[in-house]
Amino acid sequence: MARLTTGPALLLLMSLTSFAEISPSNSEPLHFIQFSDAHSDLGAMVRLLRALNVLSVSAPTSPGHPTILLITGDLSGDSKYSMDVMDSGWCVYEMLAALQESGKYQVVFVIGNHEAFDQGGADGNRIFIEQIRFLKSKNVSVVVANAVTTPETKDLFVPYLDVPLPSNSEASKTLRIIGLTLEAFLSKTSYEPNLEPRSIVSITPSGPLLKDMVAQSLRDGTTATLVAAHENHETLAALVSPILDGPHNITLAVGGHGHDIIQETIKGVPFLESGYGFMFSRFDVDTSGRVTALRTYTYEDQDRLIASIPRPPFASSAQATHTLSVELEWAGKIQSLIDTHFRGDEIIGTVPF
Repeated sequence: MARLTTGPALLLLMSLTSFAEISPSNSEPLHFIQFSDAHSDLGAMVRLLRALNVLSVSAPTSPGHPTILLITGDLSGDSKYSMDVMDSGWCVYEMLAALQESGKYQVVFVIGNHEAFDQGGADGNRIFIEQIRFLKSKNVSVVVANAVTTPETKDLFVPYLDVPLPSNSEASKTLRIIGLTLEAFLSKTSYEPNLEPRSIVSITPSGPLLKDMVAQSLRDGTTATLVAAHENHETLAALVSPILDGPHNITLAVGGHGHDIIQETIKGVPFLESGYGFMFSRFDVDTSGRVTALRTYTYEDQDRLIASIPRPPFASSAQATHTLSVELEWAGKIQSLIDTHFRGDEIIGTVPF
């Protein structure tokens, strides 16, 4: 029998993943990097990593206060870098694990409708489970509130994540991140729910669930709630906007799936979509839960950012040393894969990742 992993009853029992060990300093806001719909674009991944390196040098985080790296779906999936060739996207997941383990980032992942499911059939089902469990073993938070799972995979997701906010008093401040995958997931994915190994059985309707979860966030005394969904802007606005007519603490709604760059304020709440292919947005959340310093970086913006400081050499995977930042180390590894195994859209051999 399928088991529902989220819902109002469970919310009373669950603060399943928290950042109790991370308390931002009084003066430092919580920093976020957000992207969606990367679709295993390795070339864009190199650009992202080099841009993140510049940001980490120009505005370093304090020890013990990592930047939240928020991914709102479709991290991997079929692209010109074929999933068969790049070993079903494992290098993208290895990269995330390395960023998490560096201590500079806390990775938060909301699944999309692509991921390893694009592999197709039982292999896609199996690889997806393996990759999510791999991320969880590296302390990556996989946040999906509206997925009904099998009893065997009930451990894959948490419905929300509570993150301490900087506070100027002894009273604690908390940001709650609620994750939602695509409500039309089962009709928009290559995932086959009737093939073993299964993970997702069905999707709970997102609107009523989100309303209940925001109400629970208010009852819990949470300072602010961030909605992170793999839904396009129109769908996300339709889900969130009715909630804004009543009591709520939503500070930001972040979407994906639409591959658009959108910043719009609806009923006083900013809505964000950051494009595709490792385009990203950067923003802060202050002690009151308010979003500040929001900016989206297109490829052109990232190139200008990268060019703003002298380019340090980055090593190939064979040359990587501990002297490199984690961002440049992985930029080198991925660039080496591209140089060795791809010529334009032509595949040269098999990527041994």
